[in-house]
Amino acid sequence: MSGSRLAGMVLRLNLPALALALVAMAVATEFALGRLSDAPLFGAIAASIAWIPAGLCLAGAFAMLVALRRYWRWERGAAPTCSHCDGMLGFERNGRYGPYRRCLACGKNEPTRNSV
Repeated sequence: MSGSRLAGMVLRLNLPALALALVAMAVATEFALGRLSDAPLFGAIAASIAWIPAGLCLAGAFAMLVALRRYWRWERGAAPTCSHCDGMLGFERNGRYGPYRRCLACGKNEPTRNSV
């Protein structure tokens, strides 16, 4: 697999964790600047809202660990792979022609095979 496909696959795999980290930084910045605690709506509950960035960072770390485990299983050959490029497959989805998985490297759909 080429380096650019591998990089794209790892980026798509870690996108939820990166999004949570960006939201956590935005909320933490708003608290640091004091904008949320001065707002009348959030002023009364500012103490409990202050834990939101920490919770989002914890959720992002958990999402990163899940992505790392999926990547590790794919590297060992224990995860399903794409028949076109041997890339990692995403989660199972229900489609028009039955369940399928989308490749994280090339973006092609891969039908889910029944294992009997």
